[in-house]
Amino acid sequence: MNMVDSTDTVAAEVSINADGYRTRELNALLLGHVRAGARRLRVGGLTGQRYLGTNLSGFDHLLRLELYGTPGNDLGAFLDGPEIEVMGNAQDGVGNTMNRGRIIVHGHAGDILAMSARGGEIFVRGNIGYRGCLHMKEYEGHGPLVVIGGTAQDFFGEYMAGGTAVLLGLGHYPNPTRAGHHFRGDAGDGQSRGGVVLVHRILYLATGMHGGRIYIRGEFDRRGLAPQVEVVPVSDLSTEPILKQAIQQFSTIFEGSLTDRDRELLAGGPYYRLQPRGTRPYGKMYA
Repeated sequence: MNMVDSTDTVAAEVSINADGYRTRELNALLLGHVRAGARRLRVGGLTGQRYLGTNLSGFDHLLRLELYGTPGNDLGAFLDGPEIEVMGNAQDGVGNTMNRGRIIVHGHAGDILAMSARGGEIFVRGNIGYRGCLHMKEYEGHGPLVVIGGTAQDFFGEYMAGGTAVLLGLGHYPNPTRAGHHFRGDAGDGQSRGGVVLVHRILYLATGMHGGRIYIRGEFDRRGLAPQVEVVPVSDLSTEPILKQAIQQFSTIFEGSLTDRDRELLAGGPYYRLQPRGTRPYGKMYA
């Protein structure tokens, strides 16, 4: 998409070509347009500019940032209200310590997504990197929602203290022709562990988790899962309103990219809920 700088700084919608702008310059330009009354910002030509949306916190929830190209690290860090939509991939630190608002990524995202997030929503169509949802938290029932269409790398949900994280496993279909291969024997999908064909190959899942909940569609590697974390099969989506609503939101946001197979998998599961055993599962270790 070819974008040019808008000369009308009081327009409700503004398009900006980010080519040639450094991080600080671009963020200052965005803030200037918002202060002038813009409520929809389309930014093209992104090549790793960082902290986009961070200085826009505090503006009303109707503010929308639409990004083309590849935004840099800490996209939407400390976000407090606006909506950010990335029409491609995002790098590390998406939604770092965000409080309110929504971030949508139509591609993949990097490491430490939603680190220390305490509110808001993040939806990613593809996969994410390492240590996603690290130390997410919540207060008096108010917490973040993270929905990942694919899978995550190791240490997902590490030290998680609150909120809801969902891994849908789309694009990682077990391959029956490879079901006899041992887990981590090679790089192909459909590797198995103990006769169970795995969709997610995440090591050290939910390490140190002491709050919140993780929902996973499809089988996952349970090696290294701490005894303080329990796995509860979800027999019916109607019994899990948080999960059911998250799937509906994801399906609406990414409706145009979902295949019939994707919809079949989302409807059929199987789903599991990971949660800490009790309110202080590690209490005896430090008493």
